[in-house]
Amino acid sequence: MRASTQRKLFLFCILLFCCWLLLHAYDRDLFQVSRSHRNLLERTPVENSFPYKLEISVLLDTAYLPALVEEIEKAKNSIDISMYLGQENGLLSREIIVALLKAIKRGVRVRALFEDRIASNRYWASVLTANGAEAYLDADEVKLHDKAVLIDGSLFIVGSHNWTDASLTKNREVSFIVKGEAVAFNIWQKRFDDDIEKAEVCEDKIEFVNIPVHNNFRSHPKIVKEECRGRIVVDADYVKACEDIVKLMRRTFDAAIYYISTTSLTHGRPLFDFFSVLSSKAKESSVRIILDQMDISEAEAGKKDNDIAIQLLKSYGIDASYDPPNVTHHVKTIVVDDRYILSGSHNWTISSTRYNHETSILVDAPITAKLLIKYFDSLNGNQNLQIDTKNRETMPMEKLIKIH
Repeated sequence: MRASTQRKLFLFCILLFCCWLLLHAYDRDLFQVSRSHRNLLERTPVENSFPYKLEISVLLDTAYLPALVEEIEKAKNSIDISMYLGQENGLLSREIIVALLKAIKRGVRVRALFEDRIASNRYWASVLTANGAEAYLDADEVKLHDKAVLIDGSLFIVGSHNWTDASLTKNREVSFIVKGEAVAFNIWQKRFDDDIEKAEVCEDKIEFVNIPVHNNFRSHPKIVKEECRGRIVVDADYVKACEDIVKLMRRTFDAAIYYISTTSLTHGRPLFDFFSVLSSKAKESSVRIILDQMDISEAEAGKKDNDIAIQLLKSYGIDASYDPPNVTHHVKTIVVDDRYILSGSHNWTISSTRYNHETSILVDAPITAKLLIKYFDSLNGNQNLQIDTKNRETMPMEKLIKIH
């Protein structure tokens, strides 16, 4: 009898052990942190996440244009431009062309690369070429989504601003002036040079007519400068930068992301490891993400990715909200613990994190981080906004280009 009891007890213990193994081996929750993801959490942050000494200044909304023009006017030797979208005959965006043409006359070497899939970019490339610049449309295999300018090899302007009147006057946008040694920008410079070699010279015969505008655009708030450490983040390196920044997170994660495609967050996709850790930390820390209400979708079914994303974020305990209906926020910025910043042109999509040519910055800059937190507060819309995903039509990309 005693042997029978011992046998039953032994079998019961074996059963309990098997159940324990099953519970830890099988993950019913898409974002439950697996062993490999725990390693991501526990690893010491990579020392080279912030390798370079930099000076940054954040350019919010309309502060971008006067700051850009001012830096172009101070250029001495070279200006390299990688730009997704320039507007043809824009009232204020033409001021950038005027500044560039003046720089060319001063002897500054101007090289410009534009996305070839956008018709208005032929206007920019042609006008610059006709006036002595080296202007190109990118190769067919390149999908350029940069908004970046490198001046004299040591001053970098990067962020979310396109060269359109909407971006320069109406949208909510975040860009930066970044100063540093030339080595800090080598990774972007090499990619730019490679893209130029493959690109097509644009020599359409287009006359540029300079229509005078008021100089009101030159007035802007005082720009705050901050010395910090960080790095330029190009293309798919954004995934590692996201992983680096979430490893550093202890208290808060605040982000304004224009476009989130849920396909980029699923298992086996670029941002899965990052998002699995983030959703886990949301249980104990404050995680806030603000999306724009723009109608975009990668899915043929026509559902709006941001609508799906916001529902998914909320289901994992993340404070997800939309900006107000009358606002277009085109921001792609993360702030962690009121200190670490990842910001630039990258959306949370497969295209942005795997295929596009994109540029962002990763910096440790607490003063600027606090300014961005206040800025995010101004973007916050209706937390409980309900969007009719069933009856709403998807906005074609050509309409989005006119807006952005």
